[in-house]
Amino acid sequence: MGLLQLPQELVIHILCKLDDISDLLMCRLICHDLDSVFDAPVLRYRIRLAKAGMKPGFASDIPLVDCMRALEEYQATWCSLPLSGDDYYAAPYEDSPHLRFYGDALPLIRGTRLKIIKPPCAIRGVHSGTWSVDIAAFGPTFRVQRCAIDSSQNLAVICGTAATSQECSQCHLIALSGTSSPSPSYHPEAAEPVLIMSDYPKSLEVLIHGDLLGWMLWWHKKHVLNIYNWRTGVLLWQCAFNTYPTSFVFLDETKLVMIQAGLLRMYDIGHHTSTTQTTQTLTPPLLCTLALPPMAQRVSRSILTLKCQRPPPTDGSSTISERDRRFTAFTILFTLPSATRTSSETYLLVISVATLLRCVNTALGGSPSLSNATGPPPVIPWDVWGAPRSCLFRIHEPEDDTRTAYCLSAFGSTCAFAICNANHPASQDVFVFDFHPLAGLNSEKDDDREILARYIDDQPVVQGPAGRLCEPVCNTLPYQVVYKRATYSDDMGISMGHRSIALLEDGLLVVNTMVGWPGDSGCATRGRKGADESIAGFRIRACLQSRCAFIVP
Repeated sequence: MGLLQLPQELVIHILCKLDDISDLLMCRLICHDLDSVFDAPVLRYRIRLAKAGMKPGFASDIPLVDCMRALEEYQATWCSLPLSGDDYYAAPYEDSPHLRFYGDALPLIRGTRLKIIKPPCAIRGVHSGTWSVDIAAFGPTFRVQRCAIDSSQNLAVICGTAATSQECSQCHLIALSGTSSPSPSYHPEAAEPVLIMSDYPKSLEVLIHGDLLGWMLWWHKKHVLNIYNWRTGVLLWQCAFNTYPTSFVFLDETKLVMIQAGLLRMYDIGHHTSTTQTTQTLTPPLLCTLALPPMAQRVSRSILTLKCQRPPPTDGSSTISERDRRFTAFTILFTLPSATRTSSETYLLVISVATLLRCVNTALGGSPSLSNATGPPPVIPWDVWGAPRSCLFRIHEPEDDTRTAYCLSAFGSTCAFAICNANHPASQDVFVFDFHPLAGLNSEKDDDREILARYIDDQPVVQGPAGRLCEPVCNTLPYQVVYKRATYSDDMGISMGHRSIALLEDGLLVVNTMVGWPGDSGCATRGRKGADESIAGFRIRACLQSRCAFIVP
């Protein structure tokens, strides 16, 4: 019996079981009769979700018409809500000094309390989460420097320094419990609830990726990267670098990419494992070097930062929809010297993690010249790993050489890029991109692409300036873009060097450090509804004040 000979309800049920949306769309092209089946509301909803880079959640008791309306409202909210400094959280700089964090929730420090806030998203049925940690329990001299949060695992990693006879860095693995307690509750699944590195004065970065924990520290004018399995307490590998690896990201459970000596290098985390924690340097297994688009001879490039964050697995909550974890973007920000101006030119490169890993695995396994185990680690050419499926954007620099700063963040298939101009210090231009295979199939007009063209060269083929890029780069990765401008209503100055942005699971966060004078009165502030955060008549106790502007659907 053929498929079309079955009852239509059964055909629709079979098609809904296809996990890969590409297979579902291919079925639509088989014949006219099968195409007519796709008029069913459940299949139209599945395709609409896939075009938004999402998939159905666990809420099975919600009518389909309400699910479709929620998706439309979610997408419309991203486009319509203003990103204003009138909706923000504020904290004195002396308590929360430009705290960099990683994850799906926002940490705020007030005195000895670390408050972790996960904004709600009523449209998707995501409830807010608020947790409080008593930092004083870590010791009277402990100072928080970095924080990473994975609410799906109820895990908060708090890194900082304790001033003792020998300055040491500590990494506390805290459980996000529903109730506040006088002392922090360590995560019950962590084999070592506190990781300690003696004589290490500063924590530079901390990332969580499933069971993996990456912790970068400063030690004797070197930068040391430790990779742990936090559930088993095993130190997978540790390495010291004479040059600062300005950024590192996890691609999956076995691959890590970092900037080292100006190169993009990929390491195999799962290749080398240690059974005990040790202070001896473990040789990291360098898998390969990824070559950027070919440049002319004697043209130096500088890789500024890397961003990549896979959405955490669902925690089983009854959400209407969730992000598709298969679509994760790997973003690279780098510069080249300008051919006609004194300043450098900035480029944003985006590629799918799945595409990158597939191309690298094919290159290493299919080419004897690239998989020579006896020689140095191979260099994977750009046309092998990047050219097949990527986007390369050239950022338009101001004609008057005005000082400009850039901020970058990534979460799943989305990437946020902010442009900060010294001539307009009270505002930031932010573009939120969504890169996934079906992004180009949306029928809605992408109005913000017209605004994007003022700041970024997004042509399908990017031709580098004379003498820089050796050959044109074809942009083959589809995307959608939403433009936001973050503005602040008060007349305080803004520090160009203390800006950042962060993509959360359901929102965009813009962080600015405001510069004022001791004794100035801060403006009355308010948090977003449902976030349990309200401050009024706040008085600045230091010269700097950190503020965070939100957009949450």
